[in-house]
Amino acid sequence: VRGVKGVFLANQKIDGKVTTLITYNKGRDWDFLNPPDIDMNGKPTNCKPPDCYLHLHLRWADNPYVSGTVHTKDTAPGLIMGAGKCMT
Repeated sequence: VRGVKGVFLANQKIDGKVTTLITYNKGRDWDFLNPPDIDMNGKPTNCKPPDCYLHLHLRWADNPYVSGTVHTKDTAPGLIMGAGKCMT
């Protein structure tokens, strides 16, 4: 995440599922992303931790066919834009 020092996003395969994690302290501690209460159409996501988390489509160097990426800018600290879905 450009513009916010020490904040990184990563996808990790856990129990056969790809999950997005975030760190606020340069990777010392990692947490799942909390899902939004409603989707982009205003409908409830019905996705509540710890059973469901937000997964962002991050581009992997070894897989160029993964759709989407996360957009961030140095001049907009704290703002992250990306495509994702709720995963159980």
